[in-house]
Amino acid sequence: MSNTLKFKVKYRVPTYIIYQALTDENLITAYTHSKCKYPKKENESFSFYDDGISGEIKTLEENKKIVQTWKFNNWNDSAELKYTIKEKEGNECAIFVELKNIPNRDKFNKIIELDNIK
Repeated sequence: MSNTLKFKVKYRVPTYIIYQALTDENLITAYTHSKCKYPKKENESFSFYDDGISGEIKTLEENKKIVQTWKFNNWNDSAELKYTIKEKEGNECAIFVELKNIPNRDKFNKIIELDNIK
């Protein structure tokens, strides 16, 4: 059995700022303070935190939606991560985050706690 994590965050910036922050390799490297690879192309692999997190980009809809497979390096299986970005009035936006099919255990057979992912 797998788990799902869902939440919503509102930002006082236009949608393109959030999309850029989630897809621009240089920005990701800057705010994570670590090496990352993000080719910004569908069906390409990405990695963050010196390969601590990796996956594949499935869907990129500019300023609207990002779908990826996603996993920590100690997970056997990947989860599906979907960001949906909605424009709000007054140059604001909301981002809906859904991480589903989170494995119950990592490759060391330790239980994956959802609170640790948040």
